[in-house]
Amino acid sequence: MMISESMCNETPVIAFDRSISCDLCINEQTGYLIKDLDEDEMAEKIYKILFIDNNIEMSKKSRNRYLIFHDENVILNKWKDLFVKLME
Repeated sequence: MMISESMCNETPVIAFDRSISCDLCINEQTGYLIKDLDEDEMAEKIYKILFIDNNIEMSKKSRNRYLIFHDENVILNKWKDLFVKLME
């Protein structure tokens, strides 16, 4: 699942700490960022999410962060601002 899909579906993110994942996921708040290609750490965080943590708060934060970047009104306003600037 892609990071944005996970966040949209109100599930915590587990991603490698590289490129866009660093901008979308806040480590230990909206999910977990794993050291680059550390499979053991990834397995540990998956286990933690599935069997140990109560993820309700993390899930809500993940969804809220998604809305900051992907909410329809936010995107429409960004496009509108861009068009206004281009028309000036």
